[in-house]
Amino acid sequence: MGAAHRGQRLAVRAVQAVTAYAHASAALPRVILEIEPDNHPSIAVARSAGFRPADSASETVTDKGRTYELFTWEHHPMAIRGLKTS
Repeated sequence: MGAAHRGQRLAVRAVQAVTAYAHASAALPRVILEIEPDNHPSIAVARSAGFRPADSASETVTDKGRTYELFTWEHHPMAIRGLKTS
């Protein structure tokens, strides 16, 4: 999110909209995000959008010569009750 648009909950609303679509239209039983443990802005967006840390172990990934750890965050359909996407 660009600096001019931060603090307007645009990222949270976008994640909520895509998550609601995934549950309702695509009938996905679970939506996941994979986030690096030190990516605090993404973690804040995930929490605000109703995601919770999954019980699964973290995954170590190597991409373009960089090795990093990813934690899985999950969202289940029951969590979207009362969700407003607008």
